[in-house]
Amino acid sequence: MPDSLAMWRLYGGVKESYAIGLDPAQPLVALAREDVDLRPDRDGEVHLRRHGWQPVRYRREMQLELVDAALALLGDLAGGPAAPFARRPLDDGTEPELTPALREHLARHLEPFLDALQEALLLVKHEGFADERETRYAVMLLTRPGEASRLVEASLLSSRASAYGIAPYLRLTGTDPDRPDAPVATRPSLLPIRAVAVSPSPNGSEATASVRTLLLSHGHGVPVRRSAIPFRS
Repeated sequence: MPDSLAMWRLYGGVKESYAIGLDPAQPLVALAREDVDLRPDRDGEVHLRRHGWQPVRYRREMQLELVDAALALLGDLAGGPAAPFARRPLDDGTEPELTPALREHLARHLEPFLDALQEALLLVKHEGFADERETRYAVMLLTRPGEASRLVEASLLSSRASAYGIAPYLRLTGTDPDRPDAPVATRPSLLPIRAVAVSPSPNGSEATASVRTLLLSHGHGVPVRRSAIPFRS
Protein backbone atom coordinates (compact mmCIF):
# COMPACT_ATOMS: atom_id res chain seq x y z
CA MET A 1 0.00 0.00 0.00
CA PRO A 2 2.55 2.63 -1.10
CA ASP A 3 -0.05 5.39 -1.36
CA SER A 4 -1.72 5.06 2.03
CA LEU A 5 -0.77 8.12 4.07
CA ALA A 6 -2.23 6.57 7.22
CA MET A 7 0.12 3.58 6.98
CA TRP A 8 3.19 5.73 6.35
CA ARG A 9 2.36 7.91 9.35
CA LEU A 10 1.67 4.95 11.64
CA TYR A 11 4.61 2.75 10.69
CA GLY A 12 7.04 4.85 8.69
CA GLY A 13 8.33 7.33 11.22
CA VAL A 14 9.42 10.90 10.56
CA LYS A 15 12.39 10.19 8.27
CA GLU A 16 12.69 8.32 5.00
CA SER A 17 10.78 5.04 5.24
CA TYR A 18 10.51 1.98 3.05
CA ALA A 19 7.94 -0.72 2.43
CA ILE A 20 9.39 -4.01 1.21
CA GLY A 21 7.13 -6.23 -0.88
CA LEU A 22 7.84 -9.97 -0.73
CA ASP A 23 6.74 -12.58 -3.25
CA PRO A 24 3.97 -14.64 -1.56
CA ALA A 25 4.65 -17.57 -3.90
CA GLN A 26 8.12 -18.06 -2.40
CA PRO A 27 8.56 -19.78 0.99
CA LEU A 28 10.59 -18.50 3.92
CA VAL A 29 12.58 -20.65 6.36
CA ALA A 30 13.87 -20.21 9.89
CA LEU A 31 17.50 -19.13 10.22
CA ALA A 32 19.39 -21.14 12.86
CA ARG A 33 22.87 -20.68 14.30
CA GLU A 34 23.64 -24.35 13.68
CA ASP A 35 22.03 -27.19 11.79
CA VAL A 36 19.19 -28.89 13.64
CA ASP A 37 17.31 -32.06 12.78
CA LEU A 38 13.57 -31.41 12.87
CA ARG A 39 10.87 -34.00 12.28
CA PRO A 40 8.12 -33.00 9.83
CA ASP A 41 5.38 -34.02 12.33
CA ARG A 42 4.55 -33.03 15.92
CA ASP A 43 6.11 -36.15 17.49
CA GLY A 44 9.58 -34.63 17.65
CA GLU A 45 11.03 -32.65 20.55
CA VAL A 46 10.80 -29.47 18.45
CA HIS A 47 8.37 -28.77 15.64
CA LEU A 48 8.26 -25.83 13.24
CA ARG A 49 4.86 -25.24 11.68
CA ARG A 50 4.83 -22.81 8.77
CA HIS A 51 1.58 -21.09 7.90
CA GLY A 52 1.90 -19.65 4.40
CA TRP A 53 0.86 -16.16 3.37
CA GLN A 54 -2.77 -15.57 4.34
CA PRO A 55 -4.90 -12.39 4.48
CA VAL A 56 -5.90 -11.21 7.95
CA ARG A 57 -9.65 -11.37 8.66
CA TYR A 58 -11.15 -8.19 10.12
CA ARG A 59 -14.87 -8.72 9.49
CA ARG A 60 -16.71 -10.86 12.03
CA GLU A 61 -18.36 -13.13 9.47
CA MET A 62 -14.99 -13.97 7.93
CA GLN A 63 -13.51 -14.63 11.37
CA LEU A 64 -16.36 -17.00 12.18
CA GLU A 65 -15.72 -18.87 8.93
CA LEU A 66 -12.18 -19.64 10.14
CA VAL A 67 -13.41 -20.82 13.54
CA ASP A 68 -16.22 -22.92 12.05
CA ALA A 69 -13.80 -24.58 9.64
CA ALA A 70 -11.56 -25.58 12.57
CA LEU A 71 -14.45 -26.85 14.70
CA ALA A 72 -15.82 -28.89 11.81
CA LEU A 73 -12.68 -31.03 11.98
CA LEU A 74 -13.60 -32.14 15.50
CA GLY A 75 -16.30 -34.36 14.05
CA ASP A 76 -13.71 -36.65 12.47
CA LEU A 77 -11.58 -36.55 15.60
CA ALA A 78 -14.45 -37.71 17.84
CA GLY A 79 -14.95 -40.89 15.84
CA GLY A 80 -12.09 -42.67 17.59
CA PRO A 81 -10.31 -45.84 16.56
CA ALA A 82 -11.59 -49.30 17.33
CA ALA A 83 -8.31 -50.29 19.04
CA PRO A 84 -7.90 -49.77 22.82
CA PHE A 85 -6.73 -46.36 24.01
CA ALA A 86 -3.70 -47.62 25.94
CA ARG A 87 -1.62 -50.74 26.41
CA ARG A 88 -1.45 -50.36 30.21
CA PRO A 89 -4.38 -49.85 32.62
CA LEU A 90 -5.12 -46.21 33.40
CA ASP A 91 -5.27 -46.82 37.17
CA ASP A 92 -1.73 -48.09 37.72
CA GLY A 93 -0.30 -44.63 38.36
CA THR A 94 1.72 -44.49 35.13
CA GLU A 95 1.33 -42.45 32.00
CA PRO A 96 -0.81 -44.40 29.50
CA GLU A 97 0.98 -45.66 26.41
CA LEU A 98 -0.89 -44.82 23.24
CA THR A 99 -1.56 -47.67 20.88
CA PRO A 100 -0.27 -47.40 17.31
CA ALA A 101 -3.86 -47.21 16.09
CA LEU A 102 -4.63 -44.23 18.30
CA ARG A 103 -1.40 -42.48 17.36
CA GLU A 104 -2.27 -42.86 13.70
CA HIS A 105 -5.81 -41.62 14.33
CA LEU A 106 -4.62 -38.54 16.22
CA ALA A 107 -2.04 -37.73 13.56
CA ARG A 108 -4.70 -37.98 10.87
CA HIS A 109 -7.43 -35.96 12.62
CA LEU A 110 -5.99 -33.96 15.53
CA GLU A 111 -3.14 -32.29 13.65
CA PRO A 112 -5.42 -30.78 10.97
CA PHE A 113 -7.68 -29.44 13.72
CA LEU A 114 -4.75 -27.89 15.61
CA ASP A 115 -3.38 -26.36 12.41
CA ALA A 116 -6.77 -24.85 11.55
CA LEU A 117 -7.20 -23.54 15.10
CA GLN A 118 -3.73 -21.97 15.10
CA GLU A 119 -4.46 -20.36 11.75
CA ALA A 120 -7.67 -18.84 13.09
CA LEU A 121 -5.83 -17.40 16.09
CA LEU A 122 -3.12 -15.95 13.86
CA LEU A 123 -5.45 -14.36 11.31
CA VAL A 124 -8.16 -12.75 13.47
CA LYS A 125 -7.67 -9.03 14.14
CA HIS A 126 -9.92 -6.24 15.36
CA GLU A 127 -11.86 -4.49 12.61
CA GLY A 128 -10.31 -1.17 13.66
CA PHE A 129 -7.12 -2.30 11.86
CA ALA A 130 -8.91 -3.04 8.58
CA ASP A 131 -7.13 -0.23 6.72
CA GLU A 132 -3.88 -2.19 7.06
CA ARG A 133 -5.14 -4.91 4.69
CA GLU A 134 -2.47 -7.11 6.24
CA THR A 135 -1.20 -10.39 4.86
CA ARG A 136 0.74 -12.57 7.31
CA TYR A 137 3.36 -15.27 7.08
CA ALA A 138 3.59 -17.08 10.43
CA VAL A 139 5.93 -19.73 11.80
CA MET A 140 5.00 -21.55 15.00
CA LEU A 141 7.78 -23.00 17.16
CA LEU A 142 6.43 -25.86 19.30
CA THR A 143 8.70 -27.51 21.88
CA ARG A 144 8.40 -30.27 24.47
CA PRO A 145 9.84 -29.86 28.00
CA GLY A 146 13.40 -31.14 28.34
CA GLU A 147 17.04 -30.28 27.88
CA ALA A 148 17.18 -31.53 24.28
CA SER A 149 14.31 -29.23 23.30
CA ARG A 150 15.88 -26.22 25.00
CA LEU A 151 19.16 -26.70 23.11
CA VAL A 152 17.40 -26.83 19.74
CA GLU A 153 15.19 -23.89 20.71
CA ALA A 154 18.26 -21.84 21.70
CA SER A 155 19.79 -22.48 18.28
CA LEU A 156 16.64 -21.30 16.50
CA LEU A 157 15.63 -18.27 18.59
CA SER A 158 17.11 -14.81 18.67
CA SER A 159 16.33 -12.14 21.27
CA ARG A 160 15.62 -8.43 21.24
CA ALA A 161 14.84 -5.82 23.85
CA SER A 162 11.22 -4.71 24.11
CA ALA A 163 9.05 -2.65 26.43
CA TYR A 164 8.01 -5.91 28.11
CA GLY A 165 11.51 -7.35 28.58
CA ILE A 166 13.57 -9.68 26.42
CA ALA A 167 11.47 -10.91 23.49
CA PRO A 168 12.45 -14.14 21.67
CA TYR A 169 11.80 -14.33 17.94
CA LEU A 170 12.56 -16.40 14.87
CA ARG A 171 14.64 -14.94 12.05
CA LEU A 172 13.38 -15.85 8.59
CA THR A 173 15.32 -15.95 5.36
CA GLY A 174 14.95 -17.22 1.82
CA THR A 175 15.35 -20.93 1.15
CA ASP A 176 18.82 -22.44 0.87
CA PRO A 177 19.47 -23.15 -2.86
CA ASP A 178 21.31 -26.34 -1.88
CA ARG A 179 18.43 -27.53 0.35
CA PRO A 180 15.24 -25.96 -1.02
CA ASP A 181 12.92 -28.23 1.00
CA ALA A 182 14.67 -27.84 4.37
CA PRO A 183 12.61 -26.00 7.03
CA VAL A 184 15.78 -24.47 8.53
CA ALA A 185 18.80 -22.72 7.02
CA THR A 186 22.15 -22.05 8.69
CA ARG A 187 23.12 -19.22 6.37
CA PRO A 188 21.02 -16.35 5.08
CA SER A 189 19.77 -16.44 1.51
CA LEU A 190 18.18 -13.75 -0.62
CA LEU A 191 14.73 -12.77 0.53
CA PRO A 192 12.12 -13.01 -2.25
CA ILE A 193 11.83 -9.23 -2.59
CA ARG A 194 9.45 -8.28 -5.39
CA ALA A 195 9.42 -4.47 -5.07
CA VAL A 196 10.21 -1.61 -2.67
CA ALA A 197 8.20 1.55 -2.06
CA VAL A 198 9.69 4.79 -0.71
CA SER A 199 7.75 7.09 1.58
CA PRO A 200 6.50 10.52 0.46
CA SER A 201 9.15 13.19 1.12
CA PRO A 202 10.92 16.12 -0.56
CA ASN A 203 13.90 13.83 -1.19
CA GLY A 204 11.92 11.18 -3.04
CA SER A 205 13.96 11.02 -6.24
CA GLU A 206 17.31 10.82 -4.43
CA ALA A 207 16.00 8.27 -1.93
CA THR A 208 14.60 6.12 -4.73
CA ALA A 209 17.90 6.09 -6.63
CA SER A 210 19.95 5.19 -3.56
CA VAL A 211 17.60 2.34 -2.61
CA ARG A 212 17.75 0.97 -6.15
CA THR A 213 21.56 0.99 -6.05
CA LEU A 214 21.61 -0.71 -2.65
CA LEU A 215 19.27 -3.44 -3.84
CA LEU A 216 21.30 -4.08 -7.01
CA SER A 217 24.48 -4.41 -4.95
CA HIS A 218 22.84 -7.28 -3.06
CA GLY A 219 21.43 -9.05 -6.10
CA HIS A 220 17.92 -7.59 -6.13
CA GLY A 221 17.04 -6.08 -9.50
CA VAL A 222 13.49 -5.15 -8.52
CA PRO A 223 11.27 -2.11 -9.10
CA VAL A 224 11.59 0.77 -6.64
CA ARG A 225 8.59 3.04 -6.53
CA ARG A 226 8.27 6.43 -4.92
CA SER A 227 4.92 7.02 -3.22
CA ALA A 228 2.58 9.19 -5.28
CA ILE A 229 1.31 11.02 -2.20
CA PRO A 230 2.04 14.78 -2.53
CA PHE A 231 4.42 15.76 0.25
CA ARG A 232 3.68 18.83 2.34
CA SER A 233 6.19 19.87 4.99
